[in-house]
Order: sequence, then structure tokens, then C-alpha cells
Amino acid sequence: MSLPVRVKIKCPGCGEWFETGYWASINLMVEPLSEEDVEERITHQCPHCGKKIVLTPDLLVTSEEWLIFEADREQEKIEIEFLD
Repeated sequence: MSLPVRVKIKCPGCGEWFETGYWASINLMVEPLSEEDVEERITHQCPHCGKKIVLTPDLLVTSEEWLIFEADREQEKIEIEFLD
């Protein structure tokens, strides 16, 4: 089972920083999750303004094939700092 790492995100909505957990990888073969559970892990809400921010994992294993995502954080200008 993968675990989240602690990160700080600068909200593209209000510019405030907040801490959250980032799932860099999700392996559905080891830990079967519903689509809603995956959505919950990758969606973060700014505690200051309520904006929802999606941080897609770099690696999502759904079966014997691996899907590697290129995180498009430039699209929303999301700044992220790893704390762990």
C-alpha cells in the first residue's frame, strides 16, 4: 500500500498555502479502490477559499499495465513544496 507524502500547496484561487497529503502513486492491484476513493485521494480543497485542486498521481497502476501521468500543474499554476 502506498502512503501519501506531506506537501504544501499554494492555492491558485486565493494564493494562500496549506498542507495536505499527496499520493504520488496509487496501485489498484494491491489496494482496490473505487473511482470515488481515487477521486477523494487526488482532490484537495483549500481551507481558505474552498477551491478544489486536483493533484494527479505520477503513477497509477490499474492492472498489469502501468499508466504514467504527466502532472499538468502549470495549467492551474499550482505551486507545491514537498515536506517529507
